[in-house]
Amino acid sequence: MEHSNKDEGIATSKKKVVNNTIPIRVKKTTSRTIRAILNKLNKKQLGKKATVDDVISKALPLLTDKHLDEIKEATYSSKDRLEMQYQDYCRKHGNISKETFLEMLLQAGLPVLTSTSQSDD
Repeated sequence: MEHSNKDEGIATSKKKVVNNTIPIRVKKTTSRTIRAILNKLNKKQLGKKATVDDVISKALPLLTDKHLDEIKEATYSSKDRLEMQYQDYCRKHGNISKETFLEMLLQAGLPVLTSTSQSDD
């Protein structure tokens, strides 16, 4: 019985497709803004089309530390800010309970709230 191996000795070249992109979720308003920029950039007779990556890779180096701090600050909730102030207070003045810290804040803020509400009458 003759056994024929057609594939033996023949190197098959499988081309691996390298995908260098990943999807990133953005808000619809952000997407519209980027598309408007791309439409403006691509209104030309010659040359290849500008891509989202072209716009973003050019814009990212323009971000300063101040911009990054503003973005970071915008991500904090009121609860996060309270927790950060509590931790900062404990670092500077020693550990206290959160309840004691809240009481201190209320005592400091209540005269302001009381005087404001009385002046509205």
